[in-house]
Amino acid sequence: MDQNVELEVELEKKKFLKKLGCLAWGYLLIFGPFILVAAVLFYQINFKEDTLLTSTSPKQTNTIEIVEKGEAFFLKQHTIRVKYEGEHVDTEVNNGLKSLNESNANVRWIRDNKAEITLKGDGGPSNIIIFDAEASPYFVIEEVDEE
Repeated sequence: MDQNVELEVELEKKKFLKKLGCLAWGYLLIFGPFILVAAVLFYQINFKEDTLLTSTSPKQTNTIEIVEKGEAFFLKQHTIRVKYEGEHVDTEVNNGLKSLNESNANVRWIRDNKAEITLKGDGGPSNIIIFDAEASPYFVIEEVDEE
């Protein structure tokens, strides 16, 4: 008789675990796609980088890359990241609902190791960043032109 009770208890445990497994798979099948879509949107809004411009110095010794970090969502400003050898500086540009492109960034090389970077949106001031490969930090946000 003891053995029958143990078998019944074991059978009840297996039934319970089977129901629990089915419930877990059901939740995964129902909510999994929503979680996946939310994760993709979160990545695109916050982390995705689209290259706007890559500029190399006159003697080909220094290269600056300008990327849009994430995507502007609703009326949020666009985040621009200027990169050089693992270092970067972030700034924001207001371009309304329009996407950014190469025309929003300009690099003017002063010397082989120094450049002036101008970032301009459609609706707002220009951001001017001075790059100096011999200075620390490499990037200094010099001024913001109010127009």
